[in-house]
Amino acid sequence: GAATHVVHFEDIVDEGDVEGRSGAVRVLRALAEHLGIEGLSDGDLRAVDYELMTLPMPSAGVDPVTKLWHFHKRRGGRAQPASRA
Repeated sequence: GAATHVVHFEDIVDEGDVEGRSGAVRVLRALAEHLGIEGLSDGDLRAVDYELMTLPMPSAGVDPVTKLWHFHKRRGGRAQPASRA
């Protein structure tokens, strides 16, 4: 497979529900498949999404990579998933 996996910001923040999955869970599922990681439930992916969205973020404007992190902080991260089922 290709060494590069492209993810669009709009796909990550898409709150639309497709087959019970948020955009972030769909993106994580595609990334896991790309990397050949098997056996992850949607609950596992929701837990990963929660952990990523609750990481401490530096102040906006520190460097070009962090230009969207203020958006993350404003949204307050994600609600903690109920279970990993």
